[in-house]
Amino acid sequence: MSITSHENSSLAKLADFNISWHIPPVRIAGVYDITTQIPVIYILETIGRRLAKRML
Repeated sequence: MSITSHENSSLAKLADFNISWHIPPVRIAGVYDITTQIPVIYILETIGRRLAKRML
């Protein structure tokens, strides 16, 4: 399983299952990727909360 910004990324292609959020990358000086990671945190927290509810 992978969580990536695009379903066509190298990691997404290697994973059996990929969750992607479609946000264009933001780069400084054409090199440093400062794209937000907030969608990833939201996805992980949502999955965690749903799993926790199932365990109760």
